[in-house]
Amino acid sequence: MTSVLASHHLTDIRADAVKTLWDTCVIQVLTTARDDLGQPIKTYTDGSAISCGVYLRSASDVSAAFGTAAQVDATLRLPLTTTLTKDDRVKVTHRQGIALTTAEIFEVVGEPRRGLSLLVADLKRST
Repeated sequence: MTSVLASHHLTDIRADAVKTLWDTCVIQVLTTARDDLGQPIKTYTDGSAISCGVYLRSASDVSAAFGTAAQVDATLRLPLTTTLTKDDRVKVTHRQGIALTTAEIFEVVGEPRRGLSLLVADLKRST
């Protein structure tokens, strides 16, 4: 049986997809410790800055997809080699190469999905 895509074509597609990641993100990994009373204390540790693509959903996108409740505020695209879990947060530091005055922090909604060329995850703004 012959593959629809030769491996070198798939490599080229993935390399081209990564070139479209014009934003910069930091994956914040959750660590849970316990205080003196045994209560959980959540902290997030910044990873390295990486290229990413962030699509902020408009009110009409959210309304059309989910009714009146905003469940997903953005869609994130990352290189396939990135590790991201539903417990992590994402800090967006640059949009289209321009540093943000204040970084935007998002929580991952559900499990990230592996696509043909990129890792995709839904995000909601962290409060």
